[in-house]
Amino acid sequence: MKILLNSSKTMDFGRKEFSVKVCKDPVFKENISFLSEILKDLSFDQIKKITKTGDKLASDIMKIYKEFTCGKNKARLKPALFAFSGDVYKEIDAKSYTKEDIEAAEKKIIILSGLYGALTPLTLIEPYRLEMGWDIGLGNYKKLSRFWKKDLTSLIEDILKKDNEKTLINLASKEYRDALDTKDSNLSFTDIYFKEKKESELKTVAVYSKKARGKMIDFIVKERVDNKEDLKEFNGLGYVFDEKLSDDQSFYFVR
Repeated sequence: MKILLNSSKTMDFGRKEFSVKVCKDPVFKENISFLSEILKDLSFDQIKKITKTGDKLASDIMKIYKEFTCGKNKARLKPALFAFSGDVYKEIDAKSYTKEDIEAAEKKIIILSGLYGALTPLTLIEPYRLEMGWDIGLGNYKKLSRFWKKDLTSLIEDILKKDNEKTLINLASKEYRDALDTKDSNLSFTDIYFKEKKESELKTVAVYSKKARGKMIDFIVKERVDNKEDLKEFNGLGYVFDEKLSDDQSFYFVR
């Protein structure tokens, strides 16, 4: 069983200590270099328009890419699982993971990224900000999800084949899931949904859903979950599997 997750907007490079020394380099080095060079050449106004952000964040993004080294400056690097700090990752208790926990995470988790394409938890990255839904001027590709689709789909098909796996659990957001070809490929997903019961309606609350995705990752890693049927036992943050709403392609958890 492989788990799809997506990167987060926020990152933490303040602490560089982590419990596992064996880390990996990114797979798509040429693509990373290509994209980072495009981003370095963008003007302040172009970044504001692309990101739809204010002056402060646009300025920060400009600085990030002026300083980006494509992994050459080792002092700037940190494993992906320890670098991302968004709502999903706050619920992944990676700092408490044993060596065996981290090895289990490394075996199961594929993190989709706008700049890096695909990461494992121990892939070394440096500070960046690039969302899969952005249009940074790649011609017919428009959004980055189109730019990455062929390469990412091929990579994940190869990973599944190599590890003799068929189950792909999607805990990534739609923006990142769209970077995979679901029509002309052999990929088959089970999408995970977290819903809030409000009177007679079921609603998705983004921040709660993100936290639940992180908590489920923690559950999968610590409990060594190897098949999707065992995912139904997840009850983190008060969510419970809903048999009536769910089918083989969609698992719903409700609270």
